[in-house]
Amino acid sequence: MRKILLYTTITCFFLGIFLMNSVFALDYVLGARAGFFFWRPFYKDLPSGSGFEDIRTGHGGLYGPIAVVNVSDAISLSISGLFGQQTTQWHSWDGSGVSHSGEAYNFSRTSYVEANRYDVDSAVSFAVVSGFRIFAGYKYQYMKVDWFSTERIYVISNNSTEIRDTEFEFRVPLHGLALGCGYSVQLSDLYFAMINASGIYTRGLFKYSQLSTKYNNNGIVPPQPDNPNPRHESDEIDLHQFGFNIEPSIGIRTAGPLVSIGARFQFLRNQFYKIETSGDGPDDRWMNDYLYGVFVTVMYVL
Repeated sequence: MRKILLYTTITCFFLGIFLMNSVFALDYVLGARAGFFFWRPFYKDLPSGSGFEDIRTGHGGLYGPIAVVNVSDAISLSISGLFGQQTTQWHSWDGSGVSHSGEAYNFSRTSYVEANRYDVDSAVSFAVVSGFRIFAGYKYQYMKVDWFSTERIYVISNNSTEIRDTEFEFRVPLHGLALGCGYSVQLSDLYFAMINASGIYTRGLFKYSQLSTKYNNNGIVPPQPDNPNPRHESDEIDLHQFGFNIEPSIGIRTAGPLVSIGARFQFLRNQFYKIETSGDGPDDRWMNDYLYGVFVTVMYVL
């Protein structure tokens, strides 16, 4: 359903351009944006003891196209995308302990995460006064996160090692609305500055799956009736989020393209608003998600 809404939005955007092109003298702007961003996921705020609280901030390049159609001096339509992969890895703990049976052991855990992001934003903007615009639009976001974790426990007394490999997969499709405003000012004949700010509300699903496999000195641990190996778990939970996005930038008008550099900061509050898991699953707490970085934009007026 959400993909249908996304495809419908894109189709309506280009169909609207085609229809208006026969009525208005349209101006077209095409370009692209690329940057380096950091991401602190809301998974870090999941209940203590889940293992997710140790996740480190990820980083990576994001990029995508931009298309703008100026219907008139006051009204414009736009659609843009931001895609890419962000990664992180960490060593959660490295220590020792004593089991209930009195056996001393050493333990460690390492993790690696790949997060693939797909953001699509469309908007209709209106110039209220010179330099100041308001806009409203539809936002679609899809996150696919793969988390690989390895735990090692070495029992000193009998020289045995147990290893647990766990693969987590999160799929998070979200869609919703954005409302905002933008202000631009001409600094000189060549240079300009602008800032955009918007509020965001989206909702969707948090799809979760986990595959754990245990090994010992003899290979894979034999499964038991009440303890399967490998063990697979999955769940699907409703999720919604709200927050804001702010983007200041400065640019130059060349004989060819418009080139600008800027920064982006996005803050989102996330909540599982309909719980269908067991009592030890995620609760209804609010969890914070941050995305921030710098980018370069190049645009051509056709």
